Amino acid sequence: MNIFILTLIFAVYVQTVRAPANFPMGELVTLESGKPLSELAGYLQSKGVVRSAPVLSALVRLRGDALNVHAGDYLFHKPQNILDRKSTRLNSSHTDNSY
Repeated sequence: MNIFILTLIFAVYVQTVRAPANFPMGELVTLESGKPLSELAGYLQSKGVVRSAPVLSALVRLRGDALNVHAGDYLFHKPQNILDRKSTRLNSSHTDNSY
């Protein structure tokens, strides 16, 4: 039973939380202003930033951050899992830790 639970947890982590193999490290990712969260999450999935747009949307809403998604150009210096929020927002004078 314990092995089954550990296997299930690992599978969920690999499929939803872990950074995608094609993570766009060192590439510019632009979030456009005025787009709904679901569309931005889908865009981030298509660019390889996250594995699952629905999981990202759910996490953002659960954290209460739905209104704190900032448009702009982002540069990710290393692959990050879906729980990390560290990126450099290039059209801002500071490092923005959310997307």
